[in-house]
Amino acid sequence: MENYQQYSDKDLKRSLWYVSHKIILKNIFLGVLFFLNLVVWGYVLFGLVLTCGVNLSGYRDVQYGIVVDETLNQEYLLEQTRPKNISTQSIKTLPSGSGRIDALALVKNPNQFWGATFTYQFVGQGTGFSKRIGFILPGQEKYLYDLDVEASEVSEVVISDVVWTRYNDFVEQQKIHEKIALSDVVFTPAGSDVGSTSAVTATVTNNTTFDYYEPTFFVTLLRGGEVVAAQSLTIDELRSGQSRTLDVRWVESVPALTEIGIFSDINYLSPEAFIKL
Repeated sequence: MENYQQYSDKDLKRSLWYVSHKIILKNIFLGVLFFLNLVVWGYVLFGLVLTCGVNLSGYRDVQYGIVVDETLNQEYLLEQTRPKNISTQSIKTLPSGSGRIDALALVKNPNQFWGATFTYQFVGQGTGFSKRIGFILPGQEKYLYDLDVEASEVSEVVISDVVWTRYNDFVEQQKIHEKIALSDVVFTPAGSDVGSTSAVTATVTNNTTFDYYEPTFFVTLLRGGEVVAAQSLTIDELRSGQSRTLDVRWVESVPALTEIGIFSDINYLSPEAFIKL
């Protein structure tokens, strides 16, 4: 006995519609899958581009930072290897007899490892200023001077022809050479007699192992921290272990003083400072 399945008109119509639209439905399904696939891959690609962009930007920032750091380091090294100019701290004019003055300039070398030789000349009201040769040690503050000059006033000091030399071992050199001791420093004011002079005497002892040729000593008399008189003295030699007496005199009247300064002015970084064997 055969069995037959009965279909309604609606079922037949649905079947007919599906058969007639089967290809269209398939294309729609494939289109949806393609669209979803496109969305997924687009998201992936967008993420890759964004990540690469951030990394590239960071890499460029790092590279830029390296360039900036190298530039700053070069500028720092340049500052460390290029000496700064000698600075003038103060200018002073002291009387030195009729129509004459002592010109003083306190100068400073801001460089810790650079010393210099140079030419200097005072400028002011007068014609007696001459060019002089000077030097300054690393980190040193010292007086430049032109004494007993035919002039009435000094306004500035001009430093020229500067020759810089770097001394990497300056600290060691300083410890070796700056062992010149002073003792028995005495100031004797001028008496009432005609021709009487004011004087500073002192004993200088060379505690180094070096013999110095024609060392110069610069003497200042101060009152209340201000220099009121100055003089320099050069002796023929100062040998190792030797003691010499310094005797510095002023013909003109010296005001009352409260302090005496005596400075050795020896360029021990130059071979010319030593007695040749």
